[in-house]
Amino acid sequence: MGNWNNFSNTLNGYGYSVQMPPGFMSTPLDPMSGGCFAWPLGSTPPPGSPALVWLLPIMPGYLPGLIQHYYNFDNPMIANFNAQSLGLMSVTRIAPLRQTTLNGASALIREFDAMSLGAEPIRMSAMLLQGPYSALQCIAGVNLYRWVEFAGPTLQFVANVQMNGTYATPSQVRTLIDKNNLNHVEMQVVNADQSQVTPIMNLPTSVGGAQVFEIHVQAGGTISFGDVKGTNVQIGDHNSQPH
Repeated sequence: MGNWNNFSNTLNGYGYSVQMPPGFMSTPLDPMSGGCFAWPLGSTPPPGSPALVWLLPIMPGYLPGLIQHYYNFDNPMIANFNAQSLGLMSVTRIAPLRQTTLNGASALIREFDAMSLGAEPIRMSAMLLQGPYSALQCIAGVNLYRWVEFAGPTLQFVANVQMNGTYATPSQVRTLIDKNNLNHVEMQVVNADQSQVTPIMNLPTSVGGAQVFEIHVQAGGTISFGDVKGTNVQIGDHNSQPH
């Protein structure tokens, strides 16, 4: 597995760096790829991690094929390949491709549901980040039963990824409650002046009939809600600025 590292708070790889949030640990994928696994405090190294980030630098010759891979994510053969390569039992739902910007890098994002080998439901977000000099695949996953505990720190790690040659203001993760749809929340990465908002992951308020995030509508329409670790929870809708 390589050496677990929690002594340096900056992770440097080929074409990127990450200011690791407190408590994060990481281990190299292998000696040659330049990639790594990273996980927040309370999670565990793979396999079976309740929360995990996988970083893999992409060499220029492989980039066009991987871009096409993102466009074809919902092809059943590609979905099966993704499940096998990520050590999952199956991929069960795939959201449409999103093209956006994250920390000054262009980003292709594919969000999907999966079942772990231990039959646990996982929400994953695969991101292909392209800076001026390099490209990086960043895949974040959280156990749906434990996302309130892990999604904030895990996605803050993603928010801290900086591609070489990009100059972005520090970003934070926030949880947006859609007042028109209380069945799920949207995790967003927001830069310091709020000029760039990047949706990263949608998460359900209940899983398998169990309420995992407390949210209630009080008399008069006031919405009360619980905390999401490591994030600022706000109310709005997904078509407007929160408040």
